[in-house]
Amino acid sequence: RSPESLVAPKVMRLLRGLGDAGAVVRALQVFQCLRQQSLEVNAFFACATINACMRASEWIRALQVLGDMEIHSTDLDTTTYNAAVAACGKAGAWRQALQMLDEMEDRRVELDTITHNAAISACNEPDAGWPPALQLLAA
Repeated sequence: RSPESLVAPKVMRLLRGLGDAGAVVRALQVFQCLRQQSLEVNAFFACATINACMRASEWIRALQVLGDMEIHSTDLDTTTYNAAVAACGKAGAWRQALQMLDEMEDRRVELDTITHNAAISACNEPDAGWPPALQLLAA
């Protein structure tokens, strides 16, 4: 087994634990450290880091992780985008959550039930009203 395959489960546990503890800055540091150590940063690590951002209502940082993945030509999948949509929604950034859906469609990333549920939940903000959520239901 390669050294990376031995490290990956430990890094995932660390990122999840940091997310559970609300230590988003530490999770982001771990994520960046992976890059600095030239380890493969995959969608699993990105998702765990975005989830840590979500738990702390740090939607801007969640989108920065997504952008980092794009810059480094890492394939962004439905699960990674779903985490970002949920992070935006939890922080009340419903417009950004809906923009993520447009980006997914532009990039031909599949929108699934989780995507739609996260986006509809994001629209549960006083300034959003129900029109955006109703449009999602009609889609």
